[in-house]
Amino acid sequence: MANLKKPRFYLNRLYKYLFCITALFFCVCVNTPDNCGVGERYDPQTQFCHNGKAIDKCGGDTFDPFTHGCDVDNDEIVKRCENGILPPCKPREFTITFDTDGGIPEEISPVTVDSGKTMGEKIPADPKKTGYTFDGWFDDDDEHYESSTVIAQDLTLKAKWTLGIYTLTVKYNLSNGNAGTIIVDGQSYLQDEPITVTGGAAIDISAIVATSYTFRKWTVTDGEAVFGDVNNSSTTIILASDAAVTVNLYGSITDTRGDESQTYRTVKIGNLTWMAENLNYAIDGGSWCYADDNDNCDIYGRLYNWEAAADACPAGWRLPDNDDWDNLVLEVGGSNAVGEKLKSTSGWNNAGDGTDEFGFFALPGGYNNISGSLFDDVGSYGYWWSATEYETGGNAYYRYMSYNNEHILQVYINKNFGYSVRCVK
Repeated sequence: MANLKKPRFYLNRLYKYLFCITALFFCVCVNTPDNCGVGERYDPQTQFCHNGKAIDKCGGDTFDPFTHGCDVDNDEIVKRCENGILPPCKPREFTITFDTDGGIPEEISPVTVDSGKTMGEKIPADPKKTGYTFDGWFDDDDEHYESSTVIAQDLTLKAKWTLGIYTLTVKYNLSNGNAGTIIVDGQSYLQDEPITVTGGAAIDISAIVATSYTFRKWTVTDGEAVFGDVNNSSTTIILASDAAVTVNLYGSITDTRGDESQTYRTVKIGNLTWMAENLNYAIDGGSWCYADDNDNCDIYGRLYNWEAAADACPAGWRLPDNDDWDNLVLEVGGSNAVGEKLKSTSGWNNAGDGTDEFGFFALPGGYNNISGSLFDDVGSYGYWWSATEYETGGNAYYRYMSYNNEHILQVYINKNFGYSVRCVK
């Protein structure tokens, strides 16, 4: 029986050698790498060998597991993030800085954009540069970047500018046409005549005013423009766009009544023309110089009781009623807090001067009391009669301004008080 075991032993050894030869043949057939590892088995249809390890294929494809992985949800080979975790990974962020090249604002905060994305609404608003047109944001290679441009790296974008060619128009604050000529860089123009100028540089401009008017100030009514000195009839202007400007003038009226003629400046505000000075026409028994000093009449005009004020204005002019005063307030700002714009730039106590934006030149002429013997408030308050009477016949409305606030207020009082007069038409 012992001899019978020996053939079986050799038979088992034969099977074992045949298995090894078959396995070796199989590995060679599937082109298995030499470093698959002894005893490391894998299914060549669904796996591959890498450094002695069996790795599952991804969608039937092999890959480098050190740098890539398999997105099993989509059966896609994807690149690993730096920390080795498979996506979804946090996208890389790029930083974009901006150089306005002399524009305004001077500094713009950087923005960050994910790789492969666009700036979209993060792109800053167009900067401004006086006299230039903004052409956009450009990189060092002169590539134009817009809100829809895909970002693939950190960037510094610089504003590009083109010197502007603009149209300037000039008009006067009058309803009856021209009051002179405009000189721009030595050439004469009429009101509303288009003037072509180069932006970004100061050009000379002058208003040559007819003798019946007095220059007051320049104002920009449309577009972007900067004057060297708005209070000088000959100055400079720099345009940053098409612009319209106004030459604001004082007109004049000469009152020939009385022993001496009086000439008053006038100013058009809205649809009304106002005297730009307090009336200084003497009416016996109904008007006074403050403190009975004629020098005060030269500065502040006269003070009138209401009955005298109602008839004091020269022909063609009238004492303004409440509607006229309301219209004035509306034209200069629309609320009672417009006194500062109407007050003169000097003459008010305790730094209470105004800006006189409209040339009304309100002065603090004070008042005379009901008996006509007490004067007060000069330098601090200005009071002006209205033609509108109060409900009771003994009172009438007036407007006043103060050194210590910006308001123009409406009140009523006894008609025998002495207040200033502004005439209107």
